Amino acid sequence: MIRIPDRLRDYVRCRHQAFWLSEGASLLLSLSLGDRSLMTDQEHYWLRTAGLSHLTSLSGTHLLFILGPFRRLWSSTSLPRKSRSCLMLPLICLPGILSGWKSGISRASIMALSLELDGPLGRHRPVFNSLFWAGALLLAIHPYAIYDSGFWMSLTTAAAVSWVSEAGLGSLRLSFRFSLAAQLVILPYQMMTAPGFQLLAPLANVLAIPLAALLMSVTYLGLALISLIPAQLPLAHALTQYLSSSLRPGVRLFEWLAARLASSRLAFIPLRWGLLFLPLLFLMVLVKKKGGLGKVLARTWVIIILLWFFLVILLFLPQGHQVIFLDVGQGDASLILTRQGQSILIDGGDKGMGYNTLIPAARMLGLAAIDLAILTHGHSDHALGLAELIEVGFIRHLCLPSYEEKQGPEDPQDLTFDLLALARSKGLPVSFLKRGDRLEAKDFSLEVLYPDRVPATRDLNRYSLVMKLTLDHVDLLMTGDLTAEGERSLQASGQDFSADVLHLAHHGSGSSSTPAFLDLCQPQTTLISLAARNRYGHPDPKVLASLADRGIKVLRTDQSGAVFLKIDRGKGRIRTWISGNQG
Repeated sequence: MIRIPDRLRDYVRCRHQAFWLSEGASLLLSLSLGDRSLMTDQEHYWLRTAGLSHLTSLSGTHLLFILGPFRRLWSSTSLPRKSRSCLMLPLICLPGILSGWKSGISRASIMALSLELDGPLGRHRPVFNSLFWAGALLLAIHPYAIYDSGFWMSLTTAAAVSWVSEAGLGSLRLSFRFSLAAQLVILPYQMMTAPGFQLLAPLANVLAIPLAALLMSVTYLGLALISLIPAQLPLAHALTQYLSSSLRPGVRLFEWLAARLASSRLAFIPLRWGLLFLPLLFLMVLVKKKGGLGKVLARTWVIIILLWFFLVILLFLPQGHQVIFLDVGQGDASLILTRQGQSILIDGGDKGMGYNTLIPAARMLGLAAIDLAILTHGHSDHALGLAELIEVGFIRHLCLPSYEEKQGPEDPQDLTFDLLALARSKGLPVSFLKRGDRLEAKDFSLEVLYPDRVPATRDLNRYSLVMKLTLDHVDLLMTGDLTAEGERSLQASGQDFSADVLHLAHHGSGSSSTPAFLDLCQPQTTLISLAARNRYGHPDPKVLASLADRGIKVLRTDQSGAVFLKIDRGKGRIRTWISGNQG
């Protein structure tokens, strides 16, 4: 008896597998069952940035999608109130059963059951009373939920929406206020991972929620009807295809809406700009309340607003340069933030790192986009993360290695030209770097030391871009996957590539970082970007021994996670994500 909900959930997934695997059904699976396993990283990004990701986790909103049409249907009949309540009880439980009773839908189901039973029992329970008992019951069943931010987010959002629902406004205004209230409640949780404002989220929800409700309701109804037909009959297959094709335009419209809103510059406003303009919003509210600008300016509010501007500007004054060597597994990605506010990304890691590491890291730093991205060479562990950022418009300018005229077949592992084609299709400006190219600002410079051009018949690692960054008199050498042959070519050029910090080439491979190269570079600290227990055996023990013999401090992303270097007034300070070691 206890296993019945699990069996029903497995039946819906397995019996209608052909439907869930059809085009666009990953969104329907998340809307209907709260299962996001089939969604791509890009789909997750669009929904998260547009403020619609909550629709992919079943909650009270989804329960309203299901119950609303049936409430209207039952109310148009002559059925007694108790009979209608009995018919509603299974529908209230259905989304929770299919999604595995996660916190959001559990809380909503308890509240709905409580309110539904009030009628037959002759009670009138305030909605906040139901909310309290739902929270108390969930904590009694799962005491450790008190430490779960998702539990509190669901509870506080429900409280805010319930409070707004008492306003009794028209449906459109009420929908907008629902969305706005929910977004304001979620804001503190969002600030923990992405300090900024999703200005378009209320509008996105007003537009997307009716469409999501329609898609979810039709999916439930369609699959219920198909379940009545034996799976082996051709009719069941034909109806499955018909349901899938009928829902596809709605799915495409939903995805298009999420993508367009997420691509807007207003989709994410960094915290500093939001705080800066908050006094203007406050001033507008005061003017409306007091009945004129003069009455407001005559008071001390103008002093308070000016003081707020001053404090916000003081808070966000640039305080040195920052270099973050991101933990992207067996790949490379380094993010540089200059004192003037420019952002430069060197390499982007492998597939999935753009969506799951680079964008979250940039958001945490209050970046709406990366100003300049540089690819050292075209291998996937450096290039695919950049491709993901380009795909969603997160890069404003791309720099690629400069190639000679192509002769013979291309290296199938070289993704440089794929990145170039993608950038041009998105209208992204592209520049090509070679030795002697230089970027400069007030106390920042980036100089390309190697190579002149990448030969057509080439070893990609040997011809990785080598760049020397100077940040407030602190030198960093970025070497990509440079091999020993490339190091010898760099040494023969006679250029000064000494550095305080060396980003060790090719993840610490034994084919790089020769003793002669290390002697000329003379770094105090070296950083190795690699995955724990990788199949290549990186870093090579001989390379580590060579670094130890020279007294060079070694930091590794497989041991320390991301490594943060902060540079101010000619001095650098290093800390790591996991251990917090400083140096």
